[in-house]
Amino acid sequence: MAVGITGGAALSVAAILFVTMAATSMISGGHFNPAITLGVMVRDFLDCKFDLTDILVRVVYIILQIVGGIVGALLAWAIRNSTMYLHYDDDNVDSGQAFLGELVFTTLLVWVFLSSKKYFLHTPLLYMLVVATAQYAGIQIVSGVSSGFMNFAISLGIKVVDAGEHDSDDLDDIWIYLLGFLFGGALGAVLYWVHELGKQKAKAPS
Repeated sequence: MAVGITGGAALSVAAILFVTMAATSMISGGHFNPAITLGVMVRDFLDCKFDLTDILVRVVYIILQIVGGIVGALLAWAIRNSTMYLHYDDDNVDSGQAFLGELVFTTLLVWVFLSSKKYFLHTPLLYMLVVATAQYAGIQIVSGVSSGFMNFAISLGIKVVDAGEHDSDDLDDIWIYLLGFLFGGALGAVLYWVHELGKQKAKAPS
């Protein structure tokens, strides 16, 4: 909703992410992003620390995040009486470049989330601030390439509502944001896991 109302202003999006994480992290983990939930699943899989219940709970998280993205876009449309147009600039950027932008910054966002949550375990507000800062920086950098927010739930919600309002084919390039979420979430977790594995080996006695 914040994205739709503000037109994707990076500072507003990062600020609302911070306060909603602070309000809900003790209940649900404060993910709000399918890529982060997927990253948590992949991390636990690599650590052999997950079971069927965990998988089902996190799949439900992803479904609810997507539903929340659509509901948020509808609320933004109701408040503004217009939708935000989400599309990469195909005059200057091709679809491969847009996908690469989403992939790289989604990967980094997931890695930052997993790393900061571990290292700032006893200062949770600090880790939330780090994640919100990463979100802000990512939007500032990549929005000019993909117009995305490293969050498939937001991208899908905006596109669904915009396509419905204008009866358009605005969902044609949704694959950019879907694959950015799937590969970015997985790669962010792998990057975190490899980094942690390297640190453990460095600490091991020779």
